[in-house]
Amino acid sequence: GVMYFCAAIVCRFILPQTANTIYVFAQGDARYLCHQIQTELQVINKNVIICDVDFNHSYDINDNDLLLVLSIDGNTFKYNKRVVKRLEETNGTKWLISCQSNIRFKGKQLHVPIQYEKFNAYFFKYVIDLLILNLKQTY
Repeated sequence: GVMYFCAAIVCRFILPQTANTIYVFAQGDARYLCHQIQTELQVINKNVIICDVDFNHSYDINDNDLLLVLSIDGNTFKYNKRVVKRLEETNGTKWLISCQSNIRFKGKQLHVPIQYEKFNAYFFKYVIDLLILNLKQTY
């Protein structure tokens, strides 16, 4: 119940229907979820671009676009300050989805509350699945 409600809220607020293109960024274990999001959302004709792992490429992200940052344990924010700085300087609506609650990020955040850290990846994937499901029903 709570997780489904959480994903439904995310869809209403994270993904404005005006979003032209959805850019997805992740490193490490969350990277495969970028491909899942891209594959699933192509079905509803959403343009999804997976950003390179170091965010080196200069993407033409405008104010109507969405940048979705996936970081299961927040490691990107601990170890890659340069990448974080570039993410924060990007145009568009920025949303960070993470199991870590204490991340400093100049953008909106969705915290996935997990009681036992060893289950982070499973619950994180579940939230992304719900996000995709809700999106398919919304668009």
